[in-house]
Amino acid sequence: MLSLPAQELILNTVLHQDEVDEGLRLTKHLKLAKLQSARDLHSPQVSMSVGMFPDGSNPEGIDPSPAVPWNSKADLMNRNVYVYGSTRSAPSNKLCTVLLANDIPFQRVDCSAPAPGSVGRFYRKIPIIVVGERQVNDSGIILKNLIPALAQSSPQMEYNAGWDQRITYELDPTIRNVIQRSDGSRLGGCCMGKSVVDHMNREAKKAVNPGGAFKAEVESYICDEMLMWK
Repeated sequence: MLSLPAQELILNTVLHQDEVDEGLRLTKHLKLAKLQSARDLHSPQVSMSVGMFPDGSNPEGIDPSPAVPWNSKADLMNRNVYVYGSTRSAPSNKLCTVLLANDIPFQRVDCSAPAPGSVGRFYRKIPIIVVGERQVNDSGIILKNLIPALAQSSPQMEYNAGWDQRITYELDPTIRNVIQRSDGSRLGGCCMGKSVVDHMNREAKKAVNPGGAFKAEVESYICDEMLMWK
């Protein structure tokens, strides 16, 4: 696991300060969206008795009520576990990485938004996790409840709320903004996993996007490296 100075060195190498500043500006918009989601608790579609949607699942940014019965890894084993989220969604990939790292069997439903059925009736974003009959929404809320349960058998899975917030609201928006502005991104159509760029060798990629972190590298960087840093 990399030390904090090493992490900062890598981040400063990949991202310039003006790019981080732009990412922070985007973060403010995301936080405003979170506040709006909280205000939506006063919407008629939300049950005011417990602050949950009528199907019992949680609005964005709100802890499930009643609390999820996840106290250990055993509570997730031998259960039907489904993750709804696109393979091009960093928050969805982050959640799947946690499950894979802890050998939790699950099925992934690859979607950019849940179908307007039993799962997507009230919450229209990703990722969503369903464990048995219990649905939990919002990657931050899911991990906040999931990782402490897994830490009982995997001490290295300590939940770091500050780092998760930084990944979600500072680094991810910053990197996505950098990717979207790059020549390589325009050539590839900004489509992770289906880009013409994916068929180019490394030298050709760097020629298209000189000096920049390439989107496939960044996706791996976020999901496989930063997730485990503390």
